[in-house]
Amino acid sequence: MIANLRRCKRRSSSSTSSGLRSDVVDALIMSGIETVEKLLIMNAEQICKCAGLDESEVAEAKACAASMGASEPQTAFQLFGKEGDLDSLPSGDAELDTMLGGGFPR
Repeated sequence: MIANLRRCKRRSSSSTSSGLRSDVVDALIMSGIETVEKLLIMNAEQICKCAGLDESEVAEAKACAASMGASEPQTAFQLFGKEGDLDSLPSGDAELDTMLGGGFPR
């Protein structure tokens, strides 16, 4: 899912309205962060530096992105690690896994 960051903009100027202030969204887009996925990939320090935002604005932007159903990317080991401690990641091919000693090494 590639979601445009503009969808996070507040629909009204009211501070009680959900979403991000227009200036925050504009700063993110001007710095090249145009999708919620790109926003979630970057760490807060990177975003503060390139978009000129403070930590609370970045946290709010990440929360808005998460509320849209986007999630921070995970590695295959993070995904499979939920099932137990893996020393290797299975490839899905039994012969290849045998040659690799159980799968791709950690």
